[in-house]
Amino acid sequence: MSAEGLIKDKKLIIAIIVDLILAILVISPLMYGASPVKIKIDPSVVPLNSIYTVNIECPAGVNGALEIVYGPTEKMMYSKTISGSTILSLNASEGVYSIGLYVVRVKSPEGKLLAEETFSVIWGENLSVNAFHGQIRGGKGNYSAEIFVEVRLKNGSPVGNATVWAFAVEPNQHISPFPARTNKSGMAILSWSAVNVSGNRTFHLKFNVAKPGHHLASTMLEIRITAKKE
Repeated sequence: MSAEGLIKDKKLIIAIIVDLILAILVISPLMYGASPVKIKIDPSVVPLNSIYTVNIECPAGVNGALEIVYGPTEKMMYSKTISGSTILSLNASEGVYSIGLYVVRVKSPEGKLLAEETFSVIWGENLSVNAFHGQIRGGKGNYSAEIFVEVRLKNGSPVGNATVWAFAVEPNQHISPFPARTNKSGMAILSWSAVNVSGNRTFHLKFNVAKPGHHLASTMLEIRITAKKE
């Protein structure tokens, strides 16, 4: 085949490709149509334990199913039958939502996808940690006490199942369990003891607290020992 023939063939192929692309662009809207349903999510980035709004805009008389799924696993988080425009206020509550991408979908009664939008759940607020000790028991160089570590959110809600690591700054101290966990009331209870204590002493404990969806939190505790005169 001559060079002129090759050029003509290339031009023909390019022309066919361009025509196909234009045909797809023209036919697609006719095949699928523009959906009358719109989804708006505010905010689009939602901190854990905060409220977000889902606004579904659709003509009156249009029925469908609203679904919210966790993107990575398609786990169903929320579902509701809707008719016409709908506004929902939902809480990305801890223990239910995980950090990651979520998908909001509206489907027709036949299961056809009408609209889809995404939002993200990010790290929640910082944890509030408070540590204190109970009555100090013992004497003659050996002492013990219960340690209480309370974990809450800024609004005062308890944080259960948080992991608590306790570290002794000075030697001759023992703390258990390691790690500890908070209960439903947001409280972790640990046992502390110190041995071979002579005279008046002040011991220091450091606590690191972690819970998925939150940044690491920490606090310190002082335990003062006043030796009794024999």
